[in-house]
Amino acid sequence: MNQSSKNNLWIIDLFICLMIVFAIYFHTLNRPWIFYDERVIYEELYAPIANSFKEIIEILSSFGLANNVSSANYLYTSNSVNRVNLLNETYLLMLGFFCKKNPFLYHLLNLVLHIFNSCIVYLIIKKCFSNFNFASRLLIILLTLTWAIHPIQIESVLLSTNTCAILNYSIFFLLFYDFLKNRAKNNLLVRKVTLPLCFLFPMLINECIIALPMILFAYSFINNYYSNNLKQAIKNTWEESQPYLIGLFIYLIYFLFSGFKFVHQPISNPLILTLERIFWLTPQIFVHNLKLIFFPKILSIDQTALIHLGKSLFDNYSIYCILVLLTWLLLPLTLLLVKKKAYISGLLTCLFFISLLPFSQIISPTYCLSAERYLYTPLFFIVFGFSKIINQYFLKSNILKSLIIVFLIIVTSALFTRTWIRTNDWKNNYTLLTSTIKTSSDFLYKGARIYSLAETVLQFEPEKKSKAEKYFKESQSYFYRAIEQLKEEKRKSNRPPIILKFYGLDSDSRIIKAAYFIAMRTFLNADENPAKPLNLFKPYLKNIEAFDPRTLELYANLLIKNNDIDNAKNIFLFTYNKYPASSFILLSLIRFARDIENDLPSAKKYLSEAFRLDPYSKDILFEALRYYQRENNLPEYAKYSYLYGLRTHSKFAYSEALTSYLLLNNLNQAKKTIDKLLFIDPLDPQTLYISSNYYIKKKDYEKAISLLEKAYLINKNKEINQPLSFNIANTLAHLYLALGKTEQATDYANQALSFAKNNPSNIAKIKKFIDDNGIKR
Repeated sequence: MNQSSKNNLWIIDLFICLMIVFAIYFHTLNRPWIFYDERVIYEELYAPIANSFKEIIEILSSFGLANNVSSANYLYTSNSVNRVNLLNETYLLMLGFFCKKNPFLYHLLNLVLHIFNSCIVYLIIKKCFSNFNFASRLLIILLTLTWAIHPIQIESVLLSTNTCAILNYSIFFLLFYDFLKNRAKNNLLVRKVTLPLCFLFPMLINECIIALPMILFAYSFINNYYSNNLKQAIKNTWEESQPYLIGLFIYLIYFLFSGFKFVHQPISNPLILTLERIFWLTPQIFVHNLKLIFFPKILSIDQTALIHLGKSLFDNYSIYCILVLLTWLLLPLTLLLVKKKAYISGLLTCLFFISLLPFSQIISPTYCLSAERYLYTPLFFIVFGFSKIINQYFLKSNILKSLIIVFLIIVTSALFTRTWIRTNDWKNNYTLLTSTIKTSSDFLYKGARIYSLAETVLQFEPEKKSKAEKYFKESQSYFYRAIEQLKEEKRKSNRPPIILKFYGLDSDSRIIKAAYFIAMRTFLNADENPAKPLNLFKPYLKNIEAFDPRTLELYANLLIKNNDIDNAKNIFLFTYNKYPASSFILLSLIRFARDIENDLPSAKKYLSEAFRLDPYSKDILFEALRYYQRENNLPEYAKYSYLYGLRTHSKFAYSEALTSYLLLNNLNQAKKTIDKLLFIDPLDPQTLYISSNYYIKKKDYEKAISLLEKAYLINKNKEINQPLSFNIANTLAHLYLALGKTEQATDYANQALSFAKNNPSNIAKIKKFIDDNGIKR
């Protein structure tokens, strides 16, 4: 084999890796939407699906570049995060334009990005090995596959809402690979300019790679410290990582002014809460994540529910987790300081820990304690560290080399099998939720997922209401059992850590969550008496601060249903003062002020705040439309009807906007609206009829007649809408008469008379036209 062929062997190896990755995920491409999270795409909750690039520009100019996105799951914790990603909305609009509502395209995109990331990971691991013989080639393939087909990657690859994150990870791996190859050139001016921009671009879409600059800093320092004295190591590290630190500094300035807001329970003692969060909660999450990486037996979309938390600050499990974390961090770093040759162990533990830092609760609390998708890069640094260790310690001995190859073959085979089984759980909504229910031993979470299963049946199989009702009843039984179980836990507990109350994970908070699901079912059923669920909340009202905003909103609406208007208002205002950045609370206040109190000034105040907070919200736009209709403000009603149509592609909203613009004689906006309506349905007779009025106002009678005759024929061939047919024929009669075409005018006047037979007003109108103009009947 010549040298050129040897040099190209890595391409064959890489191809083998990528084909295995593709093979394990290929069968998932054609699965349907997952109701659990992907509904935000097909229901266009965050961004509309534009019909053209021109419409993308119009949407951005109408609603703004940025949108306030709230991340919360009050089943997991009572925390939420409101943030603004400057380029996220643009990215979602572009994504929606190309992929529309086709789940196959979204799933394919995620898989392509993961395969691309696997390619970069292969190149990074290849760079860890000093030789490229047969054993090294096999090890590189096995290590790459250990990362690429690990079961915890499934959520990242299969969940379409993770597209932004997985794209960012592509840039993360590219920048890390570039750093390994070219960090000595980072003092060049061109790289000092381009690298911060390369880091900032993905950060303005999704901030999941925020740890990258610190990872590169740590990698540079540990490597430089291994071969230099401390002073030189610091100098080299600064030069190598400076562009990324500049990028991080610029992002932090943006972050401070971006409107980021963390919403949580009231803090009674911030210092104690911070200490408990970092030194008690974080170690237990850390141990759970280690178990997920090394023993991925129990996989679930509800990993937060599977975290085992100690019952007190100093119980055996809590202390064990603290010791594991301290050992993980301190032992390798101590070895690094004592013996520089042990730098690889320090590198592994340090990079893994930093990559996990944004999701660890150390920097700040988050709404979700753990998720498999959070481990996409931490798993990589475990594999990267082991690659370094294998290259340094295992390749010198043929026995060790053989043992590690056999071990990795066994590990990779086990991972492949577990991943294949788990991907089958993601086959459809039913299998995914059923697998989640099976893994949950907690009555509250089990009930919540059975409740989700019932909602899924109603969404995708609306004809199977009895099946959905069966699941709803089953979920209710679990919620009542959860309440009894949690009451018993509360009696047995001995001063649980206050951080649990802060996160909404104490017994009282979880009882309230169970009561929420019971009450929600009652609220949605118009025939049920609200008194029973209201009584469930009563014992906990003395601790109303522990209620999350969704529960408070539901409680207030139950009070309204029970005709307790004054208390409902007090609850709404209490919730608004506590959670001013919650758009759904503002929506409730808009409806309450407008529809119950008839207080339009207050409704307008809340409406303005809601728009400032969430300009892309379909619900807020709809409430604006209703508000200005109630106010009889035709210009604003026309404006928001058009905007609601732009956001939701609503033919009704566009029709309302067009009618209003024509009444206002705003012909420019009327023409824009006509174009939208004709794009949605060019053969809708109602649209054609209303559009003809625009051309009549423009005195383009030939175009108006063309549209009206088209509308007339379509309406005639369908099930006849007689009022519409009358309007079309009557307008055509008037137009033809104005153009001096008496024969056509006579024909359409008589047609209009036949359509008006059940409407006295229309009969009188057309008879007057016929008589005034001497038309024969």
